[in-house]
Amino acid sequence: MTLFISILLLTINTFGQTEKPLKSGDWSSEGKTSDELYMRAQFEQENNNALMAMLLMQECTARDSSNAEYLYYQAIIFKQEGYRKTAINSLDQAIEIDSLYTEAYAERGHLYAREQYFDSGIDDLLHAIAIDENYFLAYYYLGLLGLDLDYPEKAVEDLSKAIALKPNFANAYLYRGIGQCYLDNFDAAITDLKKAVELDPEDAFAIYRLGMAYFDAEKYDQVFDPMAKTMELQPDMSFPYYYMGVSFYQTGETQKAIEFLKKYQAMAGVDNYSNYYLGLCYYKLETYPEASGYFLKCTEDGEFYEESREYIKKCEGRI
Repeated sequence: MTLFISILLLTINTFGQTEKPLKSGDWSSEGKTSDELYMRAQFEQENNNALMAMLLMQECTARDSSNAEYLYYQAIIFKQEGYRKTAINSLDQAIEIDSLYTEAYAERGHLYAREQYFDSGIDDLLHAIAIDENYFLAYYYLGLLGLDLDYPEKAVEDLSKAIALKPNFANAYLYRGIGQCYLDNFDAAITDLKKAVELDPEDAFAIYRLGMAYFDAEKYDQVFDPMAKTMELQPDMSFPYYYMGVSFYQTGETQKAIEFLKKYQAMAGVDNYSNYYLGLCYYKLETYPEASGYFLKCTEDGEFYEESREYIKKCEGRI
């Protein structure tokens, strides 16, 4: 979308204003060419005015329904705003006009996958690669699909191809790191996730997954920094409190573990995981009635049920 660069350089003179930067908002399409509408739509979308962008692109495509680029960008806006099926329809039209439109096949393939039409998604993504074997997004989307379908080895392979083609692609490192976690390759996962965070230091999800990778690798003393940063960026997110709580327990800071696990339960509700670890905390503190109470809350249909029954017996012998 290189046209967006040029739109930032246009003065208001182009849009009926004078020597000031463009501002998002009301704007008349009267007397404007289709290309001017297209550039304005890109500007509005970049400035989080999706409704204006969609209206402008609808006018573009109404004026020139044979312009595949207009249809493609219209689809991108629909996709970003969650209108997947409408986006697919626009991409269908773009591909009908231009049967070698690599980006359109890749985006449609990704949308098909999100709609759980996995075979169609794979077909489109492979078609995009057949047209342009160096199109990094097609490999990236295949990698995401591999994770969705529980093929982490294939996902890591495809995401590696995306990274080879675009070495500073933060999201590719993020999801390859997740794939490596699924394969229990924790050192490789941590390396990838650290790179993702380096490339995008404010990506709360990447920071959170880095904390999870340290947790899964049982490097509990390294869980705290990324989880604390996640809490700072996403204060309403409950799971970091759980991982912090368990990590405090594993590193011997039992009172802090209780504090964080209770905070997790206050935010997310009770579950076997947090009840079990709260039971372990109180058991470690030799506060056996409280420990037994939390172990008793572990339900039969969840994790740690059998372990909690054993601890209840141990508590009974000490109360």
